[in-house]
Amino acid sequence: MKIIVDMMGGDNAPLAVLEGAAQAVKEYGVQLIGVGNEALVSKTAAEHNIPLDGIELVNCTETIEMCDEPARAIRQKKDSSIVVGLNMLKEGKGDAFVSAGSTGALHVGASLIVRTLRGIKRPALATPMPGAKQNFLLLDCGANVECRPEMLNAFGTMGSVYAEKVMGRETPKVALVNNGAEDTKGTPTYREAHKLLKANPCIHFAGNIEPRYIMDGDVDVVVCDGFVGNVVLKLTEGVA
Repeated sequence: MKIIVDMMGGDNAPLAVLEGAAQAVKEYGVQLIGVGNEALVSKTAAEHNIPLDGIELVNCTETIEMCDEPARAIRQKKDSSIVVGLNMLKEGKGDAFVSAGSTGALHVGASLIVRTLRGIKRPALATPMPGAKQNFLLLDCGANVECRPEMLNAFGTMGSVYAEKVMGRETPKVALVNNGAEDTKGTPTYREAHKLLKANPCIHFAGNIEPRYIMDGDVDVVVCDGFVGNVVLKLTEGVA
């Protein structure tokens, strides 16, 4: 597997990214392509005695900052590490792209450059979460603050596939965050999303789940819009 890594993403880049990249090569034997300021990356690696074995560097002259407006940055900073990395992924030069940089830019770039699968209107941020009985997948965690019912339905399908293929769950249970377990609870958007998820033949829909039961770990996938998902992340920080 060949993974493209944004060497300029995150608060402590490129040092922290280099340390993680070198560890990944050593422990997992993966091939990495690091995109970013090649001179800075090489200098940092030398100063901290970090081996670049297994890491191919691709030079970029620009970096998307956290303060940049995502859509404008993707369109204007064509030689940034995020844009170059996503274009490489699109062209098949790698199997995955990893970045700890601007979430907004990564979300916009993935939509405009790589594109989503047919039937998926928006990509979602998905985070494995600790539960009392088992870990579960939460999505969306902040990419789409407002969602249409069909988007929430698509998140249920994507989450179910991830839970099965990556987390090893057989017939994963999918639940929709709501303010009550009954089918009639929630806003019009969530009531319609409930209908779509219930009729979705690709998933095992377990119905609504109230926020206080999310951390129990009774389901494998928890679906919500990005606003709710981000609140859940904040409320559960430090929970093990």
